[in-house]
Amino acid sequence: MNIDVRLIGRLEEYRETDDPLVLVEGASVADALCAIGIPMDELGMVSVNDESIPKQNRSTKVLSDGDRMVVMALIKGG
Repeated sequence: MNIDVRLIGRLEEYRETDDPLVLVEGASVADALCAIGIPMDELGMVSVNDESIPKQNRSTKVLSDGDRMVVMALIKGG
């Protein structure tokens, strides 16, 4: 299945293409993040089709063909 992925900010370095991410049917948000190779400690908000996916649900949220996933970097500072 094909997932449209948009990486925000410094996370753009993990993906050099705008082509859809190709995953097996039944893949989760966590599977997609692993396939992209973003370290977990750099992940901020993740949304699928404009719905925020909490960290605890990323391994159980199953993606569907054509979904749009946006991944933002963790915001640090003080």
